[in-house]
Amino acid sequence: MVKIFSGFFLLNGKHITWDFNPGKCVLPEGMEEGDSVEVIVVGSYEDEEVQALQVEVVKADGEVLTHQPSGTPLHITIEANGVPPVEAGLRLKEFGANPVKKPHNIEAKAGFFEVPPRD
Repeated sequence: MVKIFSGFFLLNGKHITWDFNPGKCVLPEGMEEGDSVEVIVVGSYEDEEVQALQVEVVKADGEVLTHQPSGTPLHITIEANGVPPVEAGLRLKEFGANPVKKPHNIEAKAGFFEVPPRD
């Protein structure tokens, strides 16, 4: 299997991308696949094409992650109509998010999105 990206995977099938780097992606320092994290929803962004939630990820040691190594805010893409899902993070980075009235927590697990190798 080829690891396409690392991230945090929610029980509902959604994910938060950490490192999109096919074949070379890594988890945050000190984390292993399967580690549990707490995800805090802190903001939201929506326009005619994109809907996303800005999040913070709290590691077991208490460190709070807010951005991917590339500088893109950590987020969950809810919808991307007619545009690639990566657009959600780019728009959050450019325009920011509206703070949520009541932040809420979601459990997730660190891991990798993998696909079979191409022949």
